[in-house]
Amino acid sequence: MKKLFLSLAAITLAVGPLSAANPTLTPLAYKPNSWQLKSSQGYTQLVSKYKTVTLLFLGDSITHGWTMTWVKHNGSKVWNNEFKKYPSRLNIGLSGDKIQNILWRITEGKQLDYAKPSMIILMIGANNLGKNSNQNDNADGIKKIIDTIQTKQPQAKILLLSVLPVSWRMTQYAELNKIICKFHDGKKVFFLDVASCFLKPDGKPQYLHDGLHPTEEGYRAMAKKMIPEIDRILAIIKAEKNAK
Repeated sequence: MKKLFLSLAAITLAVGPLSAANPTLTPLAYKPNSWQLKSSQGYTQLVSKYKTVTLLFLGDSITHGWTMTWVKHNGSKVWNNEFKKYPSRLNIGLSGDKIQNILWRITEGKQLDYAKPSMIILMIGANNLGKNSNQNDNADGIKKIIDTIQTKQPQAKILLLSVLPVSWRMTQYAELNKIICKFHDGKKVFFLDVASCFLKPDGKPQYLHDGLHPTEEGYRAMAKKMIPEIDRILAIIKAEKNAK
């Protein structure tokens, strides 16, 4: 028994401690009576009123910012002007969301149990970029979101947007995007790099008023890159329906 203990100890020293379970794979609920929970419940009620919707935006504060008119820097003008060509669209981005929160919202929160979207536009991950975060773990969590979407809404195409630059996590955001871009299959999941809109030629961030959240110019630059891809994917959806 002593020899067995010493052998296990030697293995632990050689390969390091066993890694903890990936927390991003476990749905994370909001605190009771929190504004996040109330907002999430409001989104569930909103989505439940629709049978179909063309575009469903899902994400954290950066997505929330498309329609967040009560803060100084937002994308509401872009949402109302550039995106007005898509009258059937819903934004259920929620500030502060991590990957785990999105998982909770689309499972226990039931936000994908009602309206059938043609396309879900997903951006998530910035709030998981901690100093010691593991980008493979974060990517696994995003992949679980995609898998859950495909289970609950098999008809929907997914436009996965890259994580935007985070001025104090430049290495981490880039590492995460290098992994999640591989989720693109050109059939059900489409990856679009919008992070490049927020980088100057020297690689330093731009259009981020606080190093994380876009200015109005940032939202406009992002929309300029998104809209042609949205139109392309909607054309694919139309062609697939006509072929049936």
